[in-house]
Amino acid sequence: MPMFSPEILVYGLAVGAVAGFAGGVLAGLAGVGGGFLYVPIFMLTMPTPDAGVMAPHIMASMVGVFLTGAVSSRVHWKLGHVDTGLLRRLLPWLIVGACLGLWSTLKLPAALVLVALGGLDLWMAWDLGRSKPEGKRPVPLLPWMLPIGFASGALGIGSGVMMVPLLRRHMALRQAVGTAAFCGFAMAGTASLVNLGLERDWLAMLKPSFWFLIGAWLGIAAIIPHSIRWGASFHHRWSESSVTVALRLLFGTIGISLLLQAVWRSL
Repeated sequence: MPMFSPEILVYGLAVGAVAGFAGGVLAGLAGVGGGFLYVPIFMLTMPTPDAGVMAPHIMASMVGVFLTGAVSSRVHWKLGHVDTGLLRRLLPWLIVGACLGLWSTLKLPAALVLVALGGLDLWMAWDLGRSKPEGKRPVPLLPWMLPIGFASGALGIGSGVMMVPLLRRHMALRQAVGTAAFCGFAMAGTASLVNLGLERDWLAMLKPSFWFLIGAWLGIAAIIPHSIRWGASFHHRWSESSVTVALRLLFGTIGISLLLQAVWRSL
């Protein structure tokens, strides 16, 4: 364990509070784990010996996704937004995929992760604007769970950004959001524990940033109970069409920003 540094701990707390507020609001509103925000935030703020290595940022984000999802899924559960039958069918495949995806991140370049995250955000913004197909059979969910889990682990995100567009074809948006939030929580926590337990390289990579990460995770844990409840409340204060418009604008803006950052890092 590195020597205790109160300055780094406080710095981590401040970063975590900002990340937790933004990620928590989105988790409550959109069912995402906040990873597509956490990854770039950790990339910009996390002290690491090698800034070009993505794995520490992705693992840090996955723990943040777990903390966010723990509160988000509890809020949505109380609001009756979680389909437990569907959860039991989908979750095992998501977990297997996430464990493999997180393990694969040890060599991923930063630009690739940013392009993938930005592309997912733009896809979700586009997909939310499409109407549900009438008179057509919804897309089958089970075949998508392993690749969604893998992509979630490899990019350090919750599954919501990919699951919500699929689930909303089978249920109301608020239930799609709640079910996706619970899946992201269980998936991120299990994948993080499995990887930390089986791959020693993770501990070596995270050790230099130990006190920053402790502060950041504490900051996220402290703020998200409030920001998630606030985000989730919009599903009862706004119509589904209003929530959809807000999410499209948000995901579109974030997606373009991440793609621009990927271009800048490639120059």
